[in-house]
This record gives sequence, C-alpha cells and structure tokens, in this order.
Amino acid sequence: MTSVVRLLNDTINHIASSTASAAASNSNYSSSGSGVAIGDGVSSGSGHHHSGGGGDLLDHRRHFHHQAMADNEIVSYDFEQSYFALIPDSYLAWKQHIRELLDSDYSFPSGFLSDLKTYCRFDVADVILILLLSVTWTVLRWLSTETLFKPIGTYFQLLPSDHKKSPESFWKLLFYSASVVYSGYLIFFTEDYNFFHRPGLAWEGWTPGMSIHPEIYIYYMSQGSFYIHSIFATIFMDMWRRDSVAMLVHHFITCFLIFLSYGLRYCNIGLLVFLLHDITDVELEFTKLNVYLKRRGGKSYMIHEYISIAGFIAFAATWLVARLYWFPIKAIYSAGVLAMAKLRLPFSPLLTCMLWVIFSLNVYWFLYIVAFLVNVVTGQVKELVDMREYEPPGKGGTVTNGKSKAAPNGVYNSSSNSQTANNMKP
Repeated sequence: MTSVVRLLNDTINHIASSTASAAASNSNYSSSGSGVAIGDGVSSGSGHHHSGGGGDLLDHRRHFHHQAMADNEIVSYDFEQSYFALIPDSYLAWKQHIRELLDSDYSFPSGFLSDLKTYCRFDVADVILILLLSVTWTVLRWLSTETLFKPIGTYFQLLPSDHKKSPESFWKLLFYSASVVYSGYLIFFTEDYNFFHRPGLAWEGWTPGMSIHPEIYIYYMSQGSFYIHSIFATIFMDMWRRDSVAMLVHHFITCFLIFLSYGLRYCNIGLLVFLLHDITDVELEFTKLNVYLKRRGGKSYMIHEYISIAGFIAFAATWLVARLYWFPIKAIYSAGVLAMAKLRLPFSPLLTCMLWVIFSLNVYWFLYIVAFLVNVVTGQVKELVDMREYEPPGKGGTVTNGKSKAAPNGVYNSSSNSQTANNMKP
C-alpha cells in the first residue's frame, strides 16, 4: 500500500488537545499530525489504491490525529477483507514493527509500565463493578440451576448424566443468546457501530481516555465480569473435560483482552470480536441441549436427533465462517495492520498478538469438528455425543481425585447403544 496524506496540525482541536500531551510524553509516538489514507481511499490526490503489499506500506510518521483532515482530503478506514491481504500485510506490519523496536531505545518493563500508565484508564468504580457483577453471575447461576434448570431436567426425566450436564448448557445458552442479540442489534441496526461491514471504523475518532458510550460500557462490564465468573465456573461448577485447560487459557486471555481494550478505549473492535465468537456458542449449547433431550423418560425422541444434527451442521459452518474467516480478515487485520502499522495506536501489537492466540485456539477446536466429520464419513460415529467429556463412572472409566478418567479407546457403552464421542467445541 502506498498511501500517505498530509494533515493540518490542530485541525480538530478537541482531538489534538486530548492527545498532544499524551503523545509528547512518550518518545515512541509523535504528535506531528501526519495522516494516512487506508485501503481504497484517496490520499492527498495521489490516486493510489490498495495493492496488498509494497515496501512503503508503513511509510508515515506516528500520530494520533488520524481524523484531522485538510480541506478536500479523505482518509478511508476501509481495507481489502481477504486472506490475500491479511497475510502479506500482516507480515509487512510485523517486519516494520520489529525493525523499529530494535532500533529504538524502548526498555522493558519500564517503558511498558510507563505507556500503560499513560494510555490505560481504569477507574476504581469500574473494578468494583466488575467484581460485584462476577459474584452476581455466580450466584445467579447457582440459583437458576437449583430453582429452574434442575427442575426442568427432572420434568423431562433426563438421563442422570444428562440431567447433571444440562444446567451448564441452559445457563450458557441464555447468556450468549442475550449477548448476540444485543451486539448484533448495535452492529447491524444502528448507525454508530457499523463495524462488521467496515471494521476499520472501529478506530475512527480514537483518543486516549475517551468517554465510552453507556450502551458499550454496560456490554463491556457484563462481558468482563462474565468471563471472570467463567474461570471460577470452569474449575468449580462445570464438568471437567479434556479441553478444560484450554478453556481456562481461553478465559484468561479473553479477560486480559477485555480489560486491555477497555482501558485503552478499544471497545469498538471488542464489540465485533464478541459477536463473531458468541454466535457459535449459541448454536453449540442449543445443539447440546437437544442431544440431552433425545432420551428421556425411558423413550427416544428422534425429533431432537434431527435438530441436533442440523444444529451441529450450522455450528460447524458458522465456526468456519465467523471464527476462521471473518474474525481474522476483519478484526485481526483491523488491529494488526490498520491500528498497529498505520495508525500506530498504543499497545496495538500486544492486542494483535492476543487476537492471534484466540485465532489459534479457534483452529485447535475446529480440529475436533473436522475429526468428527471424518468419523461420520467413515461410519465410526452413530450419533452426537461430546468427545471432550471423560468417561462417567461405571461406563468404562474410573474416577481419580473426584474426576472421571477416560477409557483408553475413548468409547463407552450406554445402556442403549455404543457411543463414540463427537467433537463439539466448548
């Protein structure tokens, strides 16, 4: 990409005044007021367009005044949304960042802590609210399990093992459904958060310590507190599974990303990331509940078998599209090339690294899905069950320290038929 535009210093006074002191306090950032035209946008009449490469991809000065524009000049936050752009542009972005880091006098951890103090804003009230909400989620889950979810399982006469597992799926289905409806409404049905079609707009107007709209603040506090609760729940409330350690890693990274993006006021890109991930969790928990409902009251209900199969197909397809395609070309590119290499926003390299780790976990869990589809084609799987779960006592497994241990071949026999695990991701 060969796109450099000149900006007029202090064109937008409220942006310049709120960022000049912060930029001047850090030698790694400059408040010179230079700008960038991104993607297919025109830069100072140059007529250059996105080329997916080029040695001068990052050839501009560091700045925070990326909204300040000279008369008749346009800065576009659009970019090519494809792997063909993501891979070469990410390579060039990281190559330039590493070169600059090696050539600079940046010191760790003193420089890191200094930048953190300069750009990351967290109020004591935010911390207290998150902790209180985390406890609230835990109490609500316990109350809903005892007063609602378990009675539902008893009413439908679920098998003992399914009766034990179903409250977790009920709880997660409710939360993730509410999350998808709320974030989907903001992104697709309001004009202020059109980050799905134009993810680059997530960075438009950013300034250090900027105020957060109430609708985003509520959403972020809910998500951050829920994932703190989820760490506790994975250890003490959920069934321990083969991928529970990976789930804990995921939850810790997610908490770190939530709090980092909140403190740096990168909440817009976080809204998009939540939507692209939570939608698959809705499909997963809905499918698992139908698996549990297949056998109840001593009978088999094929309608739930058909629904669970359809749910799994939708889940696998959505996982592939949302987490392995849209997530990297929209969110990771936006953070790793636009925010990090072009706008030079603070801590964007760290944010990008964490997003790539989340993407790696998405690939890891997708391997379960692929393995299951292979087993279906080869006739090794007869029905949907969860291969992440350890063997229940008396079904070919043993118990060690209160937790079930899987049988050597990963297969257990139920009273009705032989079940081979599937690969449904958490």
